[in-house]
Amino acid sequence: MSDQRIQYDEEMVGAGHPTKSDTLNRIMLVDHENDGSHRYLGLRRGMDFEYASASSISMAAGFVEINGQVCTLEAAATLTLSGISASEKRFLYFSVPSRGTTLSASEFSHSTTAPSRDHAKGGGWYDASGDKRCVGWIPVDDSGDLRPVRVAGGWMYFEDGYFMLTTNSPATSFTAYSLGAGAAGLGVVTKALVRAQVYHVSTASVTMQVRSGGASISDTTYTNIAQQHAAGAAGRGEGVYQTNASDQLEYMATSGSTIAWWLKAVEMVI
Repeated sequence: MSDQRIQYDEEMVGAGHPTKSDTLNRIMLVDHENDGSHRYLGLRRGMDFEYASASSISMAAGFVEINGQVCTLEAAATLTLSGISASEKRFLYFSVPSRGTTLSASEFSHSTTAPSRDHAKGGGWYDASGDKRCVGWIPVDDSGDLRPVRVAGGWMYFEDGYFMLTTNSPATSFTAYSLGAGAAGLGVVTKALVRAQVYHVSTASVTMQVRSGGASISDTTYTNIAQQHAAGAAGRGEGVYQTNASDQLEYMATSGSTIAWWLKAVEMVI
């Protein structure tokens, strides 16, 4: 944002002038309404969550702005996700309480339908009705249970790693591979922490390479995420990479090697 202070060559003009811009109130209006109250659009603090059971999460206290109203989860709460199905992703929503501003399980809901970002509301993510603010998502495993995750510091950490791929016929030139249900799938660039393993029973030196997603990235901007230095002794490693808007990274490995990689954490972009 540019400097909003009154400059030496500007006139001091108040609100409502018929032809000139308001300079006196300009800097105040950056984060205040016309009545002097603070502008809280997009605000959110706390409300990190973690796996509690196969169908519930534990959410920390915090507050979030929903349609101009700052609502507070005053204490940690256990929230149940009923009706979930295998291999899906659930987005977590809160709506404004019918009375007051204290959030509870009554205002909580979840859906497989992804939110969209509303820039007019400070960049918050809302459902199609515009009444429910999204505060995160959580994937469901193949058995229909919530995956063990923990959200902290703007990242979602997978307790056991979110398994993505294993193959003994890996791509030998950079190939896009999706993070799958572990990522939000919101069409935005994000970051991912991945762990990889490469193995060959008889060749000493084999490598697996990963680079950030996107066809415009040069072939030279990659890292050897995992490298084996002795035959039969698997090499392992991990790193943080930027995805493209389709939640993809790109990888390749030495021909004939066996690779495996896991998603350990993903940036919580909501």
